[in-house]
Amino acid sequence: MSAKWRRSLAWDDQTFPGWAWPAKALLRAFSSIWLAVILLSLVSLYGVLASIPIGLIALAPTYALKGLSVLLFVAVGAGLPAWLISKWTRRWGSGAVFLTWVGVFLVLGAASALAWNRYLWPALHYDPITGKGLRLFAEFCERYASVTLRRLPGVEMSEVEFYAWWPLRVVLMAFVLNMVVATARRIEFTFKNIGVITVHSGIVLIALGSVYYAGNKLEGDVMLQSGARFDGQAMAVTRGEAPRQNKFYDYQRMALHIFGERSHEQRLIPGLPRYNEYRVDAAPGETALGQAAAAGLGTPWSGVPARELSIPLPPPRNPRVDAAIRERLINAGVDSALVNTLLDEGLPRDHATTQSLPWDKIDRETLSDLARRTMSRDLTFRVVGYASYAAPYLDRVMLTGESVDMDPGAWRVVGPAAGAGVDLDIPTAVLEAGVPARRVFEQPAEAGGDSYGAAVSVEYTLGEGGGMPAARWRDLSEPLPPGVSHAVVVEVSPPAGAEPAPPMQTVPPERFVVPIRGLNETIPVGRTGWTLRATEVSARPEFAIVSKGYEGALSSQIKLRLTPPGGGRAFTRTVFSRFPELSQDFLDPSAPGQRPTRRPADPAIRITYLDAARPASVYLDEPEPGVLRAIVRRAGGEVVVHDRVAGGAVPGVVDGKALRVVTPRGSVGDVFERPAVVPERLRDKRDVGTHERAMIAVEVGCTHEGAPWRTVVWLPFTRYVIEQAAITQRAVRLPDGREVGLCFGRLFHFLPGMLLELKDFEMISYDHRGAPRDYQSVVRVIPTRGSFEEYTHAVSLNYPLTAPYIWSDSRGLLGNITGRFAAGLNPNQFKFSQAGWDQATWRRTQALADEKATLADGSTLEKPIVAFTVLQVGNNPGIHVIALGGIMMGIGIPWAFYFKPWLVRREKLRIQGELARGTYTAPGGIAPGAGKGGSRAGAGVGAPESAEVSV
Repeated sequence: MSAKWRRSLAWDDQTFPGWAWPAKALLRAFSSIWLAVILLSLVSLYGVLASIPIGLIALAPTYALKGLSVLLFVAVGAGLPAWLISKWTRRWGSGAVFLTWVGVFLVLGAASALAWNRYLWPALHYDPITGKGLRLFAEFCERYASVTLRRLPGVEMSEVEFYAWWPLRVVLMAFVLNMVVATARRIEFTFKNIGVITVHSGIVLIALGSVYYAGNKLEGDVMLQSGARFDGQAMAVTRGEAPRQNKFYDYQRMALHIFGERSHEQRLIPGLPRYNEYRVDAAPGETALGQAAAAGLGTPWSGVPARELSIPLPPPRNPRVDAAIRERLINAGVDSALVNTLLDEGLPRDHATTQSLPWDKIDRETLSDLARRTMSRDLTFRVVGYASYAAPYLDRVMLTGESVDMDPGAWRVVGPAAGAGVDLDIPTAVLEAGVPARRVFEQPAEAGGDSYGAAVSVEYTLGEGGGMPAARWRDLSEPLPPGVSHAVVVEVSPPAGAEPAPPMQTVPPERFVVPIRGLNETIPVGRTGWTLRATEVSARPEFAIVSKGYEGALSSQIKLRLTPPGGGRAFTRTVFSRFPELSQDFLDPSAPGQRPTRRPADPAIRITYLDAARPASVYLDEPEPGVLRAIVRRAGGEVVVHDRVAGGAVPGVVDGKALRVVTPRGSVGDVFERPAVVPERLRDKRDVGTHERAMIAVEVGCTHEGAPWRTVVWLPFTRYVIEQAAITQRAVRLPDGREVGLCFGRLFHFLPGMLLELKDFEMISYDHRGAPRDYQSVVRVIPTRGSFEEYTHAVSLNYPLTAPYIWSDSRGLLGNITGRFAAGLNPNQFKFSQAGWDQATWRRTQALADEKATLADGSTLEKPIVAFTVLQVGNNPGIHVIALGGIMMGIGIPWAFYFKPWLVRREKLRIQGELARGTYTAPGGIAPGAGKGGSRAGAGVGAPESAEVSV
């Protein structure tokens, strides 16, 4: 105990009266070392909870009991006999007794451990298959064997969010207070204690810097568009002015983006889950899939826990923004009472008030803000569902008691029997025969694809005029040789000039079933003179299908190189397995650098593509009302034709499972997009917990004609909301006729006092166009507040851009150093580094530039282009404070452990010399032997100095 600590304790006793003992106890607690040890232990435990699965942590009591049983065996079997023998042999002498005790204990201890392993361990050992053995909280440990605390329902944070959570900040701030108080009350502020004080100060700076860093840390990215676009089908490049970017998107914080006629608003979603599902069955009312579930079909939400979720999203009110808008409106001459109404409700509802506003004096920014308030003044938004990893899935809202202009027999719901959830290979889908894109459910089942694992594709048609002409039904019914996964049915019409047919007769086309056993193998088509060669087979269309009615449809496709008889001009045909009517021919260009010529499929040769690569493909056809037939084509060529499906079930689709067909009750309403949860086995681990594949359900509400109105819309995640809103936003039509667009995406932050503009991009490769060596975006930094001069910076992987503050030769050295230090503490100082780029456009235009290909306008492309580039954005507020704390600890530790002992020894030798000469004077000016304190001072000479405690 140091002398200063004794004085501090005495001061406490003199200052605090008896009734103030809680304050004295609190002060002494924050002056103690044990509190610092407890707080540091809590920090360590927090780190353990962040990284170690709670299932493993929950095993600790089990291992403790097993270890206790081992100790008990050894204590009884070895410790007790050894103690008794030591008592019996104590007359032999201490050395002999010790050796005897150790030898007996080691021998009996090994025997006890073997006995424990032989007799008790089999009973304690836990078998997860049988459930026998000792394991406390066995079900909990099994369920959360690989789940950390931050992934549990109700917690759900990323690692960054977990370490920035308030409990850790409270512990760190308490530790800082503890360190400051303990240092001030325990350690003398002397030269020899500089090391200890420096170490403590460094620890305090590290803790304070960590709290400041966690509270102000921002990470995200920004997309910079080049203004250039490349159309691969039209072979055209359009160039425009690169738009200036004034915002970046946050990696951690998500928001609901609300779009009005001329306004946009983002509302932060607090406490949004990341890893678990919540009310994935949320819907605006009765739906077709909901009726199918009631009829016993499995659904995309079968087996998913129905956890409740309710996150209200009130309109944001920023006092500073309100004050600025208020000032502008008053300066424009608006009455103060009306200003309050405008701030609360937006633009006025009545015509007279609208006419009274001085529109010519109100600036555009104020009008935009008022329009935002108008859009959502009577709307409520609430997040009521969340799917952490899902694919959009089409459903239909049922309009019970109402009618719509649609044939009720033109759509069906197909799916498996309920019970196995989304891991079934058979999908549950709403199929609409009248719209080609919706008559087919076909999604690739590879991990990371837009699928939830369905290995069976289904198509629903309505006979001759509804997608299934007789010729196609015949083609799809053709069996294939065993082991064949791809084949084409070819019909060749008689060539022009052939021998005419007898009167009243037609010459039928020659028909062939051609198996495709490999690519680039030339196959003759019978004796017709035609030859074909498969050049490419893919599970998806090469380009998105944009034909009317087919928009976004999915189908496998095959590319065939066809050569007509007589040495005619060869061409390439693209054939879709689901939509043979979309087949197209591509004629080779007549000159180098020109684009291929596209035309409708030559009627002289009709081709149907049979895809037998999936486990099963089902074709449902209803040639007349009430008559349902089906074709089931299994992998490897086997085909089963059901001329009439009985009982609404197609048997033996895959693994003995049947596909059920249900006709929902009521009229068909709007298409309703909902989530299908992707099984964990098919998830891309990189996207788990990032919202990249998430969907949220938002309840939109208002009051209409005195009655509450509610609807629910599911929103998929949008990475770049403003840039992609036109494609990804979902429209909600309100009962009063207004329409609101909604997007779920990342919260964006405005760049502080600057704009970014992409001037150029270059991918620097190794020799001979190998792997990319570096990426470089030339970015123009434009000030908006006049705080710095405009400049250009080449951003690359190893040469990031830091802005808005940069080192400038126009300032003095002291000014640059001061500014750099302030920028290190400023949360608005960001670093921009290269994170992504438009690889597809670069590679395609790189090939064109290498070939000197001619574009549609007759020009040639001199160098490759990109449509966009992505820069990672991040700040490091307080990181230099943390570094300074580390440096101070690095300096203070050697001082405290090496330099201070040398100073103490030197002082001791000096005092001993003065005592020998009789010239020593104790602290306070008391000479040795003078008064009562003389002997006390002399007694302390040569004794170890009072310890000064540090952490």
